[in-house]
Amino acid sequence: MKIAILRTDGSDVDQRQYNSQEIGLARGLANQGHAVDIITASDCFETAPIEVIAEGPNNRIAIIRTGYRRIPVLQYGVLTGLRRLLRAGQYDLVHVSEENNPATTMVAFHCRQLDIPYVIYHGMYVVPSGRARTWYDAFHSRILAPAIRRNARVFLAKTTMARDFLQSRGVSEVEVLPVGLDTTRFETMAESTPDNSMLSGLRPRYSRILLYVGRLERRRNPLLLLDIAAAMRDDTALILVGDGPMRDAVSARIDELDLENVVMTGPLGQEELPAVYRQSNAFLLASDYEIYGMVLLEALYFGVPCVTTKTAGGVDIIGANHAGTVVDGYCLEEWVEAIHRASRIGEEKNIQKRLRKLVDSEFSWNHIAKQYLAYVNL
Repeated sequence: MKIAILRTDGSDVDQRQYNSQEIGLARGLANQGHAVDIITASDCFETAPIEVIAEGPNNRIAIIRTGYRRIPVLQYGVLTGLRRLLRAGQYDLVHVSEENNPATTMVAFHCRQLDIPYVIYHGMYVVPSGRARTWYDAFHSRILAPAIRRNARVFLAKTTMARDFLQSRGVSEVEVLPVGLDTTRFETMAESTPDNSMLSGLRPRYSRILLYVGRLERRRNPLLLLDIAAAMRDDTALILVGDGPMRDAVSARIDELDLENVVMTGPLGQEELPAVYRQSNAFLLASDYEIYGMVLLEALYFGVPCVTTKTAGGVDIIGANHAGTVVDGYCLEEWVEAIHRASRIGEEKNIQKRLRKLVDSEFSWNHIAKQYLAYVNL
């Protein structure tokens, strides 16, 4: 079979990029003997319009880059030249993410005209914020969605919350298919230890090390993590990996609370992350909203239990698999207690092997690709 996977957010796909969902799914499908084109926007003039990234006797993966036009006010966009690419590609199936945006509407229109079945893989579980997007969502639900839903081969949801969201909007049959973790980079790269003397000095001084990896931004609540570090400073250290718009506010708060048990590393390369994960006792993700939370899977891959909020990925990945604790809210005392519970999980016999096996068996792209093909009847 020949399958087109569309990335419609206007960003390019780099095969060196960490855990691209499109490349991960494409690899899983290619391993099942299918040819996959990833159609995306080109964000620079130096990238090749067609880039073959894997090719074998029975499979092939290529990135095809085209133009992109952003819709004013809405901050959505659509791929240009898409109809031509779909017709020329002679695809047996088209895959597109998110049910409620203009790009999916256009893809559905083209596929219907070209008689190509399409699959919608949905992750959002709340109505988009902002007046323009809220208006568009209402218009989409009443005017556009019925035709899109009638002609879709199948609706897939990344989480149970996303499934419930679609069903509340009138999509009766939705299958839950989780996102996978592309572990090939960790399996093939040469690991290195971060050049940070403060990291090496944490373990002798503290019996528990907490870790956060991601952007320092408001929706991830990094200041709550600092309050946790302050409350547990006697025996617990916190490592913050990443950068973002709240970097200065986080740094100022560390100084204000005199948190000698907090280390900000800034961004680290993928080859440096394994060493940081392996010295951590628990991973923290205190987000207001996460469509999935890929970093949770990454932590589990390295055997680290997680403490996270009641977001879609947190409930499905952590809560459903006894892989840490899920906190409903941002109460400091509840977070501290949840960290203690996660620490006890981390002390269970063979916990690292169990968490690694969970990722390898349930969240590998090869496993997910097999489920995917069963759902789309290919």
